[in-house]
Amino acid sequence: MITSISPELWNFFKNAKDLESFERSLNDPNKHVNNLDLNADDNVDYVRVVDLVDGTTHAVTLQVVIGPKDAQDIAVIGVEKTGDGQAVARIMGDEALYGRTRSAEPIEEDPEEGGWRTVSG
Repeated sequence: MITSISPELWNFFKNAKDLESFERSLNDPNKHVNNLDLNADDNVDYVRVVDLVDGTTHAVTLQVVIGPKDAQDIAVIGVEKTGDGQAVARIMGDEALYGRTRSAEPIEEDPEEGGWRTVSG
């Protein structure tokens, strides 16, 4: 079982100009953020980014293809627009990988915590 959500994930998401550059950052071997090998083939799995939109809410899903017809969701970044230029976000790790209560919210005011906090729920 994976026990933590990388704080770098939020930084890459926040600083990306678009979802394509976010996906490239996640999979850049020089950035050392992705070390997943869910299909146990001794290669780091490519993480794809899929955006599902419902009104002002985005569910940015991170997935790994683990077979010809199978993909494993590893995390969802939920983003909801709350006003002009304002939004709230939460990173939720997949329950099968991280456990039932594993999610994180960005906190800009607390640099000691790396800009995020774990939320139980």
